[in-house]
Amino acid sequence: MRNIWDVIIVGSGPAGLFCAYTIRESNEKINILVIDKGPPVDERYCDSTCQCKVCHILSGGGGAGLFSDGKLTLDPSVGFKLNYLLPSNVLNGYIKLIEDTFLRFGHQGMLYYPKNKKIFERFTQKGLKVKLYPTRHIGSDEIRNTTKNFINFLEKKGVKFKWYTEVTEILNDPLGIKTKNNDIFKCRFLVIAVGRSGSFFLPYELKKLGISTLSSDHSSIGLRIECGSIKFKEYLNEVYDLKIEFKNCRTFCFCPHGEVILENYGKFKAVNGHTLTYRKTGYTNFAVLVKTKEDIIKMAREINVEGLPLVQNLDEFITGKNTKRLKILPTLRRCKVENIKSKIPDHIAESLCEFIYKIDEISPIIYENTIVYAPEVKFLIKPIKIDKKTFQTDINGLYVIGDCSGYTASIIGASLSGMLCGKNILENG
Repeated sequence: MRNIWDVIIVGSGPAGLFCAYTIRESNEKINILVIDKGPPVDERYCDSTCQCKVCHILSGGGGAGLFSDGKLTLDPSVGFKLNYLLPSNVLNGYIKLIEDTFLRFGHQGMLYYPKNKKIFERFTQKGLKVKLYPTRHIGSDEIRNTTKNFINFLEKKGVKFKWYTEVTEILNDPLGIKTKNNDIFKCRFLVIAVGRSGSFFLPYELKKLGISTLSSDHSSIGLRIECGSIKFKEYLNEVYDLKIEFKNCRTFCFCPHGEVILENYGKFKAVNGHTLTYRKTGYTNFAVLVKTKEDIIKMAREINVEGLPLVQNLDEFITGKNTKRLKILPTLRRCKVENIKSKIPDHIAESLCEFIYKIDEISPIIYENTIVYAPEVKFLIKPIKIDKKTFQTDINGLYVIGDCSGYTASIIGASLSGMLCGKNILENG
């Protein structure tokens, strides 16, 4: 394989793929290399034993989005912090193009658009905020097929992919990268798209290059609740991913008829959720998270000190009692029954309990057949100092895109950053 490229993209998630796609659709002469430390789509799997050196849930073809619920949030205010920089008609045009690209390579999924908004007035009456926006749900199994088709298309167009290759150093003058095997690849344009799983690697490398980060918002830690699928049904029929906010808490990633899954961050293991298109469960799961500036890595490690996420009955989490027998069979089998409340700081537990009580007023879950897992974490990457319209850093030709930039937090947002970056490379190439 050649060592000098026009464009090197580190990371094959939505941001990296859409960057390559944008360039290749307009110019077939620019040579592009996409590097990822994980495996290609066909070799990505997780049997929940979670002993992989590189987590297949977080890394590999399609990025963390491959094992996501396949939700495309079709609202510029959700998952993209720079929506104010572009006129709404331009931004919506990009979102439509991204949606059409996903549909081009895969399943149509199901489009959810809130029609009966009146039923959500109850949230306001209870002091809760709720976001209403259109969502296309592709499904965890179909997003896999879509991603595979996407990558196959790029490969046929001459984009090269190098799997199982971990980048350990970002080089400057000339631009390039060094891998764990001490291979060096140089390029004219270097695009870093390592996602949230790169949150340990990227800040250190950028600091060495003199690229500063801006002040961060809060990261989040909390629980994933699993209840009967009948709960919240009337609302989820209108808005597939119900986003509820109360004080410093929020819900995240509702998965109707879904499953709870593991995420391996190396230093600790956490939970998340997804829903398959063709294999439905009788449960719905969703996260409840608290914003905090405290060290959530330390908290998470203390929660699963034995290397496994914890699970218990929700009502016994609320009361702080031990769980002797779970009320339902967990969809995630690789977990340990434990008193979760005793493992997290009191003020975090109090915020979570207050939020859960408010949610219970909307759809009773506390004293039902409901269980809860911990930890669920959401890192908020410190925003990188970049040109916010192109995602280029102060180093000419070096770009940071997607969730690792600190400006996106969704498949659509990450994809959009990749398109804006690719467009700028075409203009400067």
